[in-house]
Amino acid sequence: MGTSVSQASPRNSNWKRAFACYTDTDIGETRVIAEIWRAWENEKRPISREIKSDIVYRCLQAVGSSSNAEDALRIFNHDLIASKQNSMVAEFARRAIPVCYRYERPAEAWATKVFDQLTRYVVSRDLSGFIGSQYRNKTVSDATQFKDRLGTRASELIQDQPVKFASKRDWERFVDTSISRLKAQKR
Repeated sequence: MGTSVSQASPRNSNWKRAFACYTDTDIGETRVIAEIWRAWENEKRPISREIKSDIVYRCLQAVGSSSNAEDALRIFNHDLIASKQNSMVAEFARRAIPVCYRYERPAEAWATKVFDQLTRYVVSRDLSGFIGSQYRNKTVSDATQFKDRLGTRASELIQDQPVKFASKRDWERFVDTSISRLKAQKR
């Protein structure tokens, strides 16, 4: 059995502002979200490319065509195996499937929950190096609650936009608009 290793964001100027958010309690949580998504989009391979990938869109289609989480998971797992296109983002898309069926319109809920999951992921991969008396989060419990609030807030920031996913281009527009919204937060 192996152990999980956290692959933190690179310690470079692109992520400097995001890391500062983990130390300064005066920086609002929506601003933390903005700095994270700005840095992630400013990578050599922007995260939006992965979110707009064919396999993630297929996950959306599986949710849109299924009446329950089990069917959507079965369809998406089949697509993953057949396409051999699994990725970190595809895994988070899969994790959003069971959650979205708690809502009246699962496909719309899934779209926002993917951003929730991805925000939680990037925060958790970096936050472990920013816990203690000199940081915003003093304890692991504080950090866990902080990560959860940021994921939930990211989802809320994008959930009120018009959602119509008749094509992959609609999904791509949703992703672009969502990331723009997340990056635009100032508080």
